[in-house]
Amino acid sequence: MAHPIDLTDADMSITNDWPQAITVIVGNNDNMDDTFPSPANIASGSIATGYVSASSFPGQSSFAVTFSASDKMTVDIGTGFYNTGTKPESFPDGKAGAILAPGTPFSTGVDFNFQFFDGPGILPALINSAIQANLPALIAFIDAHGITVKISDTNVFKITQLQIDPSAVVCTYAAAKGTIVGSETITNETGDINLSVSDCFIYLQAQVDTTLQTDPKVTALQCSFGDFGLSGTIITVLEALSPLFAELIKLGLTPYRAAGAINTDFNVTIISAINSAISAAFHSVKSSDGLLKGLVNSLGPDKSIIRPATLSRSPKSIDLANWMSAPQIQALPLGQLKLPGTHDSATYGLTDVLSQISYDDIALLWALSNQSAPANGNPPIPPKPSPEDPIYLGPELYNFVMGTAVNSVSRTQDMNILQQLQSGIRYFDFRVYFDSRDNTFYTQHALRGPAFSDILSQIQTFLTANPSSGELIFAYISHTNLKSYPEQVPALAKLVNSYIAPGNIYFQPTPVGGSSFDFQSLAGTTVRAITAGAPKVMFLNGDCAQFAFADTITNTVGYASLESDNERYTVSEMASQEGEALQANTLPLWQVSWALGADTATIVQNILVLLTGESQWCLQDIAAGANASLAGFLGQYGGASGKFNLVTVDWLELGGATSVPELIVGMNSK
Repeated sequence: MAHPIDLTDADMSITNDWPQAITVIVGNNDNMDDTFPSPANIASGSIATGYVSASSFPGQSSFAVTFSASDKMTVDIGTGFYNTGTKPESFPDGKAGAILAPGTPFSTGVDFNFQFFDGPGILPALINSAIQANLPALIAFIDAHGITVKISDTNVFKITQLQIDPSAVVCTYAAAKGTIVGSETITNETGDINLSVSDCFIYLQAQVDTTLQTDPKVTALQCSFGDFGLSGTIITVLEALSPLFAELIKLGLTPYRAAGAINTDFNVTIISAINSAISAAFHSVKSSDGLLKGLVNSLGPDKSIIRPATLSRSPKSIDLANWMSAPQIQALPLGQLKLPGTHDSATYGLTDVLSQISYDDIALLWALSNQSAPANGNPPIPPKPSPEDPIYLGPELYNFVMGTAVNSVSRTQDMNILQQLQSGIRYFDFRVYFDSRDNTFYTQHALRGPAFSDILSQIQTFLTANPSSGELIFAYISHTNLKSYPEQVPALAKLVNSYIAPGNIYFQPTPVGGSSFDFQSLAGTTVRAITAGAPKVMFLNGDCAQFAFADTITNTVGYASLESDNERYTVSEMASQEGEALQANTLPLWQVSWALGADTATIVQNILVLLTGESQWCLQDIAAGANASLAGFLGQYGGASGKFNLVTVDWLELGGATSVPELIVGMNSK
């Protein structure tokens, strides 16, 4: 909308980046002609638009924008004798932002484009962490090597010195939907040009395809300057290259005109140049070996995301805490017994500390650092990141990556071990490793989990509470690093013995000349023959091909199962794989692993949710859908008479009308 040329006006928008609707009040209109509609009820992810203009009467024009009791600012609007700017009154860091971007300097259109934002305020601290961790190193790199930018086929621009106070480069607002506003003070200098910018506010909007099938791209760029200066012989070159630039020089290169030209006449050209650079970098990374290449190959538009099932359950009909003590269960041989188990059983207690066991598909995690890049003239981001030459994130961003994002993706259980035991679980998947940093055994799933001593203590508590029961517990230990620490093998067995009494351990020695105990030979052994009037724990060494225990922990992989390194992302895919393996199985003790992974698109979407301030466990929704379909799968393959003996799941408490433990345990009485 255009207004008489002697009045200051602006197109105005308010963006809601919260996951819920908000009401914004625009009031306290002082000496205003056109005002913004108020109150503005704005849905999540939506934008309210309007038009404002200063009055023709003398005096400063202003209005107030109130997002909430804690997010409020006064906005001045005017030119000449009067100001245009913001006065934050109560602005929590990162939760609200604004940019008052100058309009075109070559026409009588609106003078400004006022854009306001309100959101959770998660991203700014993370962006600032990365800036502060890498900007000093970037400055040192430019001082040592310079950066060359191609302007045209015959002209290049080389930055040989970047004089920036790193503390002045601050992201003041950002949101996961793609809006970023930052403020900085910059001086770039070469032998032929002097460019100085102060109080520079930049609004940047980008679009990222979460499947990584199309290039990321900048879709909007706006800026404003407090001061702007340009001199040097390059001005003559730019005037010859661009009539618009020549006209701008003729009018006078004021901060308003410089920013206005960038925001309007030069905007498409600048965005195009930025996107060309992004595209080149993106395709370079996609074609190289590394994490992103693997992510791209794993993505596709047909990947499905399972949503949680609605639970409606009747009271439990089985005493799950002591279900194995029933006489009919005690009389069953293991080959006829159906056991409920959990996958990655100890992930309920993951920390924000990386374990010392690295996995190839997520090796990049071990190449991240919470420190700042050294300002030694090397590029801050190495071409091949490694633990010795990492990517520096700074403390806030690193803590978000490990403590929030990775934790959210890695967690597969909500109940601790004692709660799982009380819920009927009798098979546990423990990934135990020795941490040389503090000489302690921990569980892990990329991140460090609870200490194994804590796991053993919970098992001991259960055994103590049920001293004469006939419960039989299997504790499967795998994914260890004990091949690299052979002296710690007996130490782990000793740790087990310090918590679990010998009378509660069921151990089978390795035959002379053999590498492992034949677990399948137990198929005809009854539960009663193993428990013998007291609860028992059989610890299984899933890594028995690498090393052996002399006592306490039986060297066997335990139940046979489908051997596949391929992740399953849909129930149909998992059912097909597990069903084919079950039909082909001829062994008496067989495990069905009913756990899905998250494809990269789902992981990215989960992280975007976390950036809105909401808590979400990536695998929780997936497990809910998978568990709800378990009864149908088991029924298809024989139900109570099926050729399976163990079923392991994620998030054991989620699923259909009957819980997973009740479903599996109930099959033993049919």
